[in-house]
Amino acid sequence: MRRITSINTFKTGFSVLLICGLVFLQGCSDTPDDPASEIKSMLDAFEQAAEERSITGVSAYLAEDYMDKHHRNSQQVKRSLLGYFHRHRSIYLFTNIKSITLSEETEQAKQAKAIVNVAMTGTQVDSEEALLLLKADVYSFNLDLVKEDDQWLVKSSSWKRIKITEF
Repeated sequence: MRRITSINTFKTGFSVLLICGLVFLQGCSDTPDDPASEIKSMLDAFEQAAEERSITGVSAYLAEDYMDKHHRNSQQVKRSLLGYFHRHRSIYLFTNIKSITLSEETEQAKQAKAIVNVAMTGTQVDSEEALLLLKADVYSFNLDLVKEDDQWLVKSSSWKRIKITEF
């Protein structure tokens, strides 16, 4: 459930949104119609859009009523992304999915939550051991997801900085 990804760096309030795009929900399920698999596919596409520095692509995976404590709406997220893409070139992310919880125990789930730890560095990281040697910014993200019109979207998110030992 760990994966390395290269994308543009950030440390502003919009960071949670980009992280949402970089979250990898590998190993959740191999069933194509399983909600966790659908979420993984959405987040992989979100990640691809972020790697391509596509504001339009990233915002396509945000719920229309997205909100977090730094952004009152998706338009503010787009402005944050634009600023971020102009300021930073690339970083590497090392992710660890802590949990995925569906709102229902059926295949008709319309809401989900994911907790993901993410280490952000300027150097590629291949293992947790290598991560310990770097001065990485490490965060724990709580993601709220919603399924609208057969597509999973990020509805809200929160994050906090954690110690590398909590990764």
